[in-house]
Amino acid sequence: MLGDLTTQQPRDSRLVDASTSRVEITLNGPDGSIDEQWEIRIEGHNAPLNRDRDENGDVLISGARYRSFVPWLGLHPNLPARDRIRFTLLHRPSNNALELVLHDWRPDGAPYPGLPTDRLAAAERRQQRVTIRALRGDELPTAKPPAPAAVGPYCLDLRRVK
Repeated sequence: MLGDLTTQQPRDSRLVDASTSRVEITLNGPDGSIDEQWEIRIEGHNAPLNRDRDENGDVLISGARYRSFVPWLGLHPNLPARDRIRFTLLHRPSNNALELVLHDWRPDGAPYPGLPTDRLAAAERRQQRVTIRALRGDELPTAKPPAPAAVGPYCLDLRRVK
């Protein structure tokens, strides 16, 4: 394992950039089945949604890759970090949609008053970082096609969307 910075040692070294994060989205139905009439948009871009199975039945899977912070010394210094990611989950036949926003920190931007005291306090903080609201038909964002380089089989790379 090579460290974050080069050393004075006469050996090879490389910079490790840990600023990329990934979020996985799994949709499943209450009875173990799910129809294919769902669409997911991440930051307004259509994201791939694939059918798979888990221990509970059929699921639809997607994901997003993004830069979560800018290290003081790292690769791609001009690539900005995202402090929140907006997901829109749309059921096409009913035109119902939910907007989920994943915040990297508190939604209001304020600092936490120290470290969490226990596991329950840490779980509560994680829950606060996800906000959900129903969207009306006129609030639905228009779908933007992402750059082809940003779309993988299961993931939308937000670092590469234009």
